[in-house]
Amino acid sequence: MTPRLCFLVCDNFHAEVAAAVAAEGWSDVACAAYPANCGRPGLSWMQVGALLPPDCTQVVMVGRACQGSLRSAGPAPAGFPPVHSVLLEQCFHMVAGPHLVAETVAGGAYLMTPTWLADWRAKVRTLGFEPALAGEFFADFAKELVFLDTGIDPDAAHRLQSLAQAVPLPVGRVPVGLDTTRALLAREVLRWRLRIEQETRRAQSRQHARELADHVAASDLLAR
Repeated sequence: MTPRLCFLVCDNFHAEVAAAVAAEGWSDVACAAYPANCGRPGLSWMQVGALLPPDCTQVVMVGRACQGSLRSAGPAPAGFPPVHSVLLEQCFHMVAGPHLVAETVAGGAYLMTPTWLADWRAKVRTLGFEPALAGEFFADFAKELVFLDTGIDPDAAHRLQSLAQAVPLPVGRVPVGLDTTRALLAREVLRWRLRIEQETRRAQSRQHARELADHVAASDLLAR
């Protein structure tokens, strides 16, 4: 089977990961998303398995709270592709640097991605509130809403305006692009490819050793 890597990420960051994979031109890399519920309810290995492409030979799961239930459940079951977990300090480190995220959150901001913004009414319902009550909900714990603009949504300005009309808080936009996402994924892809190369070389070395042993045995038999 041809090796194929699959990034498994929260739905709030799936569009960025897909865009980064496409920008890098990785034909041997795919991506899949699980529900953006921050681990409530938790994920099961059965759910994760159903999300993966059938030709996936290695899984890199990137996130934070979403991985808690899987870590508690123990290793992936037999027959599951090998899973490597990348545990981020903050989920938003997927698209923005730690300093930017920490500084913005410390200022009382609620961070948003393009995916979250595109369907913000449904996201608010997931949190347990109707969109009409979104203003009260955010006002309880946030001083402003900050959109981390990765540049993948051409309608982002219109969506921000719609949100601003519903929530009586300042709405800001920080252009972050895809550089952080691409760098994070590239590091994992390089590790994966290096491991494949090392495994291939070890297999070739073992095959060479077997062939050499067979040759020596055959030569010894002929000599005798």
